[in-house]
Amino acid sequence: MVDSVCLLLYGKSFGLVAVAFAAAAALWTAVGSVMMKNHRKAWRAINALIAVALALIVIKITLTSREKGDYGLSLIPFDSFIRSKQEPEALRSFFFNMVLFFPLGLTCPYAFGYSPKRAVPVAMAVLTVFSVIIEICQLAFGLGLCETDDVIANALGAALGACIWLLSERISSALKPCGKRSEP
Repeated sequence: MVDSVCLLLYGKSFGLVAVAFAAAAALWTAVGSVMMKNHRKAWRAINALIAVALALIVIKITLTSREKGDYGLSLIPFDSFIRSKQEPEALRSFFFNMVLFFPLGLTCPYAFGYSPKRAVPVAMAVLTVFSVIIEICQLAFGLGLCETDDVIANALGAALGACIWLLSERISSALKPCGKRSEP
């Protein structure tokens, strides 16, 4: 099923996928804002479970669903943009690497439960290390090209998700009745 969804998304235009993710982020922000106001612990637990499920899906897509074969190393930052002149698929790959980590960037800060000042840096550090580990595994086990661009794209996607999380935090803070403090 995961493979079918990935193929379905990968076959769509950038614009359509971007609009779909923007709509999903808006919905997530609205639901998260209400849940953080009324059911903070439950929302954190739900996001923790979703983050674990998403991490497993990322592992399936990037490691376990691939067969051993060609592999290599590309340490040139933003090489996808350079290669895109001869290989338009390189930009698509960069974009979909961002899409892959966007939901993790959205759910991890909720799951960690830190203050907004700490949650985003912690989530970004954890997700960047996760991305680096995936790339090292791809290289070590011959499962594809280990690229700096993949880590950059994954981190950008996670950062976009974390920005949506920050927006949701601000909205939920605005919805709190005056004089009431929330739990950390």
